[in-house]
Amino acid sequence: GVDAALILCFLQDRSTEEAAATLELALPHKDKILGVGQDNGTGPFGPGSTSRFKEVYMKAKANGIRLVAHAGEEEGSSCVTMCLDTLQVERIDHGVRSLEDPEVVKRLAKEGVPLTCCPLSNHRMQIYPRFFCGEVPIRPLLEAGVKVTINSDDPAYFCLGSVDSQCYACDDGTYDGFISSNYLWTARMCGLTPDDCVIIARNSIEACFCDDGKKAKFKEALRAYCDGWRAG
Repeated sequence: GVDAALILCFLQDRSTEEAAATLELALPHKDKILGVGQDNGTGPFGPGSTSRFKEVYMKAKANGIRLVAHAGEEEGSSCVTMCLDTLQVERIDHGVRSLEDPEVVKRLAKEGVPLTCCPLSNHRMQIYPRFFCGEVPIRPLLEAGVKVTINSDDPAYFCLGSVDSQCYACDDGTYDGFISSNYLWTARMCGLTPDDCVIIARNSIEACFCDDGKKAKFKEALRAYCDGWRAG
């Protein structure tokens, strides 16, 4: 019952020529690709260098491919602004360091730009202690009206504690890194209410790159689940 599609990623620590070549190889199969984005740290190119991918992003856009980008994780809020203005992305991967600049947060909320936040990933990479004094930033982003979503990133790398394949999240501190664990850990760390979790789940439906018909079915399934949960 899993429905999936692909976002092709360029590597930030590799050359733009390699990114352009990758896109050329992918274009004959663009009907199988939802979007393009980029991964990894900037490596030898240094902070702020993501803008060098503008040309390849614009070519992808001209071919009807949607645009996302990693920003506001290892790099700060200025990277979020650059990805919105220069790369013209419609969704930001991670994005939690947008909180460093209130104007960036206001812009994200006003323009309805979704953030695909990955709480356990950020925790394991120590994004929170380095930049937020240990506070999980999901709640302040949510309260600011930003379209926050919760995601898994790479579950095999970002689990917490010993992983039991039969247990998605346990009271003993075990979190396997998958989506349910990210919801549970975040709810426990920053006091998300059931209503908050529903808002975040609905945000994820609105932010996903599927057609309106599928989105309507997902929203109806969410509503039905909530009705059943209240009745129970």
